[in-house]
Amino acid sequence: MPLHHPVHFESMTVSATTGATAAGPASRGSGPGTAADGNPSANGASTTASLSSLSASNGPVQTTPAGVLKYGQTLRLLANSHYHPTSSEVEIGIGVYKKKGKHGILNAVPPLGDQQEHLFQEDEYRVLDPSGQHTEGSAVQFGHTLVLVNQDNLVWNNKTGGITGYVGPRARQTNGEMYVSFHPNPKLPQPKSLFIRYGDEIVIDVEDANRHVRTYNKRLTNFKKPTSSILGGYICCDGKGHDLLCAIMPPRLQIHKVFVRGKTLTSYQFGQPIDITSESATVEVQFTHDKKVLLSADKLNDMAASGRTKHFVPLADGGPGGVHLTLHVTTASSTRSPDATSAPASTSMLQQLTAKLRGAP
Repeated sequence: MPLHHPVHFESMTVSATTGATAAGPASRGSGPGTAADGNPSANGASTTASLSSLSASNGPVQTTPAGVLKYGQTLRLLANSHYHPTSSEVEIGIGVYKKKGKHGILNAVPPLGDQQEHLFQEDEYRVLDPSGQHTEGSAVQFGHTLVLVNQDNLVWNNKTGGITGYVGPRARQTNGEMYVSFHPNPKLPQPKSLFIRYGDEIVIDVEDANRHVRTYNKRLTNFKKPTSSILGGYICCDGKGHDLLCAIMPPRLQIHKVFVRGKTLTSYQFGQPIDITSESATVEVQFTHDKKVLLSADKLNDMAASGRTKHFVPLADGGPGGVHLTLHVTTASSTRSPDATSAPASTSMLQQLTAKLRGAP
């Protein structure tokens, strides 16, 4: 009997855990829609159903992304503050404390605390070669000189006006613009490859700051004064404080479009149902950052028959991250009562449930 697939996306995860204490990473779209070709993996559950619910979980994917970091790609840097450490997974990367003080806006390590949290913006950085020698798409290696450009087209700068050693976001091509390099976390076993991968834990050295003074061209650190009002502290480049240990994570993805059953959905939000109601349906989800996942009819049915409820679906282009899905499936036969006279009632209940899912917000 054909499966009916009202699919339900609740949330998604596109990052991984590296298992580190200092930089333990993790990550956190109207209509029907969803996901992709890839290896399903996860927890077992019943496959007896005529209804399937597909959701992307909010927990971290427990596998380190294998993708090599390339020029032109975007990353987040997750760090566990030395001043307010957490034993749980770090979920938010370093970013900007948007309070406009006399020294301008500065970069910070979360959390800021309840009173300042609304002033924090997580940064996503596009990786570029300031010399132009490495073309976009080529692999980034440890020790390469990089410039990190955030979502507002700003870069790290250590000329913050009256306050020395701190790092803040500023326009490109200005004095103080920082070129940096990534190096393996010295507290961990050293990698065998020179290529940087998503999931690697690193320290960051300042190679140049486009100014005569080189006092601040040191390893980036996490620092705050005892009188500071923010919990996690700031990012500094003059050696004070503690090494800023970061994990390289993929950017957060937002759904751009969903293609299902010949329809294009442009306003899909996580948590809304996706009604497939066909064994031959193929679903494609396009995300920001030119990423997508594909779920073919065969893959969907294989997932339904696997006996699992949780599946990890990688991005279609082999990029880092993917979607963590939960699939609930019931066959029509399982909804029937041993009394044959109750079958119409069970079918009616299924139709009502499907209709309810279609209309869910």
